Amino acid sequence: MNLLKKGVSLLLLLILVVGLVGCGSKEESKTFTSEQNGMKMELTYTYKGDKVTKQTTKNVIPYKTLGVSTKEDAEKSLKALSDKYQGVKGLKESLTYNDDNVVESVEVDYENADLDKLAKIPGMLISGNTKKGISMKKSQEVLEKQGFTEKK
Repeated sequence: MNLLKKGVSLLLLLILVVGLVGCGSKEESKTFTSEQNGMKMELTYTYKGDKVTKQTTKNVIPYKTLGVSTKEDAEKSLKALSDKYQGVKGLKESLTYNDDNVVESVEVDYENADLDKLAKIPGMLISGNTKKGISMKKSQEVLEKQGFTEKK
């Protein structure tokens, strides 16, 4: 009987430990911002542990940064690039044209995206061993070297 109690206690302890390990990998997010050449950028990373699961980006780009002065000229300038983002699994991109700027929204679902295809799209920076996923720690290091600051 004593052996049975120890076995049940051990089993309950094992279940508790496994449960706690699972809780340790809850989903979290970090947001980084930067302003360069008048363009405002905000990147939000969603991650579990060190693995990035999703990234959303919002870029506000003044027309003068693009070298154009009208909405129509901006649309012509960005259409070919925007077309390359369309129809790629795990990637959504849209442009909203305002009076003096364009807002680009990009969402990457890293759990469903083909990282090799993403890496071939102009403007997508993906390096290293993509088979293991995207590292939050390494992403943060790269962003901070490029002048981004974490928004707290």
